[in-house]
Amino acid sequence: MDIYNPHTKEIAREGILEKEEQVIFVSSGDASVLSWLKSHGLHDSLIEDIQSEEQSITFDEIEDFNLKVMKYLLPNEEDARLTLSYNVSILYFENKLFILSSEAKVIDRIKEKYLAHDDTRFSTSYLLYLFPDIIIDNNTSMLVAIEERLETLEEHIFHDKAKENVLHQDIYYMRRTLDKLYKIATQEKDSIRKGYDHLPEKEKEALQYEYLDLKEHIRYLISESVALLTRSEYLLNLHTGMLSTRMNKAMQKLAAISLIFLPLTFIAGVYGMNFTYMPELKWEFGYAMVWVIYIVIAIVVFIKLRKMKWL
Repeated sequence: MDIYNPHTKEIAREGILEKEEQVIFVSSGDASVLSWLKSHGLHDSLIEDIQSEEQSITFDEIEDFNLKVMKYLLPNEEDARLTLSYNVSILYFENKLFILSSEAKVIDRIKEKYLAHDDTRFSTSYLLYLFPDIIIDNNTSMLVAIEERLETLEEHIFHDKAKENVLHQDIYYMRRTLDKLYKIATQEKDSIRKGYDHLPEKEKEALQYEYLDLKEHIRYLISESVALLTRSEYLLNLHTGMLSTRMNKAMQKLAAISLIFLPLTFIAGVYGMNFTYMPELKWEFGYAMVWVIYIVIAIVVFIKLRKMKWL
């Protein structure tokens, strides 16, 4: 658990102080903090929302408690193509702002962004805007990474460097992440709107441009997720089409080779019939003539096929 003074961003060594404004980064499973919140009237249903990873994105206001649950995406350490989503609970109570998550890495990354932020506004309403903005920016960075990966795959497809099984796996995992981002952004759009509507009129006016910017980021997430889903489908179709074209060319070459040997096979078949009266069989130059005919036919057919660009 890390506790900061929002005005100075200095760490508070004394722990949670009743009358002090504090920003508290803590695990959602920290028993001492949950006990403190319970003792100050936090409803059991909100504690369940905070602790459950199955909890969807939401905004709740019960009595003096204001709870916003959001999703924070991280790449899987074992396979960077996969993403994991973690709940982040932003809980405001009186003059305390709690940032809770079950994943320590998520808390550390949000805390790092918060401490690096150099805005001089420290009101609770501003912080209630700032932390969702940090989370949405992180999710947007995942979208940018996918876009760059799709561009790389597109180049590999055009230069025939794409391995079929790897390509299909990459696109499958990216589509899963894009679908997840789309659903998250759609739900967050409604949650952000509710949070803004619950602000006092004075705070609404002071933060209207910040929330407009936040809404713009969410719109970007939604529209780009859809666009990249469409692009990934196009790449799959493009790769399938190029494979089909290569297969057709291979079949065309095989057909061309067959066309060269077809008349030769016919001639061999004719003279392979064991009839008694076949005058060419006893001709002195019959064997040599057959070879001449073979070579002439093969050359003529080959030239014709080259002109048709079959070979």
